[in-house]
Amino acid sequence: MYFPQLSSTNLLHQLPSYIKNKGKEHKFFLFAFLYCLSFYLLRISISSTLELDEAELFRNSTHLALIYEDQPPLFSWIIWALFKVLPAHLYTILLAKYILIFIFYTSFYLILKDLRGAKIALLFASTLLLFPTYSYEFNRHLTHTVLVTTIA
Repeated sequence: MYFPQLSSTNLLHQLPSYIKNKGKEHKFFLFAFLYCLSFYLLRISISSTLELDEAELFRNSTHLALIYEDQPPLFSWIIWALFKVLPAHLYTILLAKYILIFIFYTSFYLILKDLRGAKIALLFASTLLLFPTYSYEFNRHLTHTVLVTTIA
């Protein structure tokens, strides 16, 4: 993260730009949050029926195992832990999925911001929405892909 070196002579000149840049960052986080929230609410309002991937996760998350058919266990373990705290429902599975999507977009932005600056980071993070995998398939299914991509 960028923290300006504030000296007493130019404090008044540097502080407004720092606040202005932080405002842009908050706007990106707000956009990512609203993006995830809107798809979460849209998915719940369209159907409360479990999709294939969600049904498999729901079934696998009732018990702990080292492998579930052909799927790795990590996402099922996360859902299992959430089911201990929250009700075992589609809403819980979707909540975990969209939290991971939010983490993916924001971490992608923050890494790029440290490497190339805020404007380039905003541009590149926004271009992720041009890829069908990130804009459509993440929301439709690909729950394990969401987790693996977020971890990477």
